[in-house]
Amino acid sequence: MIKQLQNYIKSSITNPFFLYVGDEKYLSFQADLLTNGFTLKKISDFCTHEDKLPNIDDLYNYIKENQHPKIAIIGLGEYLALRGEKEIFRTISELKDISLNTSKLVFLLRGIPIYLDTDPRFDNYRYAVVGDMRCDISILQTDIQIENEEVCTIKSLLSELENGRTGEILVKTDIQLDDSLFPVKRIKKEHISTTVKLAENDVRIDYQNGIEVKLIFNKPVGDISAIYDKTTYSAIKNDEMIYRLSISEIKKAGTYNVAIYENEALVGTVKIKAHGKAGKINDDFDF
Repeated sequence: MIKQLQNYIKSSITNPFFLYVGDEKYLSFQADLLTNGFTLKKISDFCTHEDKLPNIDDLYNYIKENQHPKIAIIGLGEYLALRGEKEIFRTISELKDISLNTSKLVFLLRGIPIYLDTDPRFDNYRYAVVGDMRCDISILQTDIQIENEEVCTIKSLLSELENGRTGEILVKTDIQLDDSLFPVKRIKKEHISTTVKLAENDVRIDYQNGIEVKLIFNKPVGDISAIYDKTTYSAIKNDEMIYRLSISEIKKAGTYNVAIYENEALVGTVKIKAHGKAGKINDDFDF
């Protein structure tokens, strides 16, 4: 533990300590704080919904009602970086004057500049800058639904950042990030390549009507059709990203490659494994 923080813990100071770090030291300081008896509290815990920013009033209430002798808040720096310089200055200016009675409170901050050293009311016993302050975080923002397990909401984005994640992160949110200190690139539907997959590769044959499959797309799509054996089949929309496709000509067991089109543009090919009644069937995706 750094000397400034040791001195703060031993002191009679009843206000928070602000510890500024970059990517390099972020996780090691979290571990160091835990080792020295601090309880870590995540800023993402104050998000009341997946696509809601943290409620800072709830953070203030948590601090005031805190029963732990030593607590450390993580994720505040990244949250404020998303909000911009005005919010950083306002929030830090308010937090530095909070009275803690006998508790010790550390804000572990990554991703934001230092404003405290310009305030004559703030002394060197209450903040420290350690190591390289560089922070490699950038945001790819979209407001459309995407079938991708790597897509974050605002809440899960903050949680990922609290866990030390760096690099480019895909985030689905309607929240405006115009003032973000992290680079933000906005992607629209037309920027994302359409992909398609089957809900279940193995399907059962109806020897009178052929087969029916469920198609899952990675984003909302338009009119969907398929071509098999030179015949075009129109798919029926179930929701923006799931369609039901019936092909009456497939009545024999086997593997079939079927081309899928959106508005007459090729999306890709799906491989359908058709079985008789004894074949393996998964009904998890039944409508």
